[in-house]
Parts: sequence; C-alpha cells; structure tokens
Amino acid sequence: MAEAGAWPAIRADGLQSAAALVERYGAAPELVTRRRPVAVTLTAPGRGPAVLRDNGVLHDAQLARCLEGMDLPAFYRMLNGRVYLWPTRRRVAGLLGARAYRDRAHLVLELDTAALLARHAPAVRLSPINMGATLINPPRRGPDTARPLGEWPRGRVVAEVSVEHAVPDAADLVVAAAVHHPDGRVEPVER
Repeated sequence: MAEAGAWPAIRADGLQSAAALVERYGAAPELVTRRRPVAVTLTAPGRGPAVLRDNGVLHDAQLARCLEGMDLPAFYRMLNGRVYLWPTRRRVAGLLGARAYRDRAHLVLELDTAALLARHAPAVRLSPINMGATLINPPRRGPDTARPLGEWPRGRVVAEVSVEHAVPDAADLVVAAAVHHPDGRVEPVER
C-alpha cells in the first residue's frame, strides 16, 4: 500500500524504504531515527515528490517499554530501512480501513511472491508482528523479531514481510495495481 500517486515513481525506481528515499532526496537524516507523526513530502530538483508515510501508530513511551536489545533511534533506523509488504489481502484491507487511512485514496500493489523471493530472498525478513504498531498491548520487539527467510520456523504465522533497503525491480513483480478510494471504488492502474 502506497500513496495514490506513487505508481510512476515505483515503476521507475521500485519500492524504496524511507531510508533509501531520504538518501535519494538528500533529506534530513533524523527523518529515519525518530517517529514521524505525520507524513513528510520529500522534494529535490529533477525528481518528483515522494511521501514518507507517517508512523503515527507508534508511541515512543510504549515502544521503549517493549524494545529488547536496542534503543529508540536504532529501532527507527531498522524500521525505516525496510520496505514493508503484507502477506495477505486481509491485512491490506485492515490497513485500508484503519482510522488513519480510510479517508484517503491509496495505491495497492499485488506482487508475485515467488518471484520476489527468488530475486530478493537474502534481503527478505519475516515478522510475527506488525513492527510499526504499538497501540494495544504491544508485543516485545528487537533486532531479531523480523528474521531472515531461511531462519523462519516452519508453520509459524507471518504477520509482516519486509525487504531490506529497496525492491528496485518492484514494477516487474507487480501482478495487479489499483487505487482504492474511500468510497469503495477500485480503479485499476495501467502497468
């Protein structure tokens, strides 16, 4: 799930983590070492704008209590250094319906999972939790919560898939792309 107008940039440059976008746009490094309560639009000469989504569902006090083996800036660097993907349509629907997102249009991309794993397996991490949420009874989390694909216990449910840094060939992996509008309309995007 991305900003509604992000398809041209994704098609050209792939899916980029917040850290990769901050690098690319020469933006302030602290954007990836602390909470972003609101989305931040990045601009640079010769580039279209890019939006760093907020991480408003994280709350520093709650997050600090559930961290293991890292401090807040290290957690935010880790969080912002990955591209996040939902493993099921149900999880995407949940995010589309969340209070913070339900009143805006969003681009939803469906990727070929087998192709993603074939091309990016060393960079893939699996997590049993949503690493970017601490609203209700937040589970413990740390540097080993999201584990490499080869270390994932067989049969354990995956709540979140992430890829380190970027998926530069994301456009090649897209099997469906559509903008989901608040009124329920789904508008396919020309790939």
